[in-house]
Amino acid sequence: MQRDQSLIPLSQQHHDALALCVYIERAEKTGHLDLAHWNREVLAAWQSEIRWHFQAEEEVVFPAAQRFESLRPLVAELLAEHAELRRAFAGAEAGQLTASDLLRFRQTLTAHVRKEERQLFEQMQGEIPAAGLAAIGRELDEFFQRHTGGLACAIRHPQPQSHT
Repeated sequence: MQRDQSLIPLSQQHHDALALCVYIERAEKTGHLDLAHWNREVLAAWQSEIRWHFQAEEEVVFPAAQRFESLRPLVAELLAEHAELRRAFAGAEAGQLTASDLLRFRQTLTAHVRKEERQLFEQMQGEIPAAGLAAIGRELDEFFQRHTGGLACAIRHPQPQSHT
């Protein structure tokens, strides 16, 4: 199903989060997982984009979805995943993500993004009429304008680690 225009800014941010996960996966496969580097990258992703993304979902998208009984269990799962991911971001802020923490973070974030895209957004588009989706889009635009000064977060692509 094609993504509704109102949800595209969040889908673009999901793409950025998945890019971070791909870079972590590639670093792991090379056997050169510089934990100091990845603690900084995970923290930078949180500070520049993901914290606003989570807040926008929690203030705008999830309440809209919870109006539908069929979406409530999924929203509860996503909120629990936000809490788990916030703990990982706090670990990165403290510079304490271990290799296993980082890999678990990558797996959790990847699964979370896919769940939102493939389940939440798809089901919302099936349940919420076009006018309701447009209202969500306006609320998201207002949220990002208020908090980040733009219609969505600034795109910040993760940087691969150097092998020196």
